[in-house]
Amino acid sequence: MKWARRLEVAMGLVYVALVVGGCGWFGGPIQVDPVVLNEVRRIGVVRGESKVQSDVNRRAEITNFFVIDVAGVNASDTLDKAVKNLQAQKWSIITENRPIRVVMKSDKWPEVHLTIASFDAMYLEEAPELRGMLGDKTPTTEGHVIIDVYKFA
Repeated sequence: MKWARRLEVAMGLVYVALVVGGCGWFGGPIQVDPVVLNEVRRIGVVRGESKVQSDVNRRAEITNFFVIDVAGVNASDTLDKAVKNLQAQKWSIITENRPIRVVMKSDKWPEVHLTIASFDAMYLEEAPELRGMLGDKTPTTEGHVIIDVYKFA
């Protein structure tokens, strides 16, 4: 009977290890709620959007990318307009390196962060499919920002 008790204890440990260790596998992807994404879309005219999935600690993490026209006259003005539009919707600045980029978090959804940068084709390295979506719909990119939105877990 000793072997049966040992087997029972061992199986219990295996079960606990699977339940605790497998939480990341069965928890679903880490992603931003569509309501939040719609809030980001409202800051201007969306010219393209995409999402990229990466694996972080055995769990899928989805980052959403947007190219949004906020009708700025130059890179600095464009970034300022995008930030002001988001601040009006209860987003706060975490860090900033103007005129290059600003990192913000939602006051309504504290686990959601985003990075805004003046549009530059080099940022499309992460989401090359945006390049095709923009195509000839974007004669000038002066008034555009690129935003990546992610859930900070």
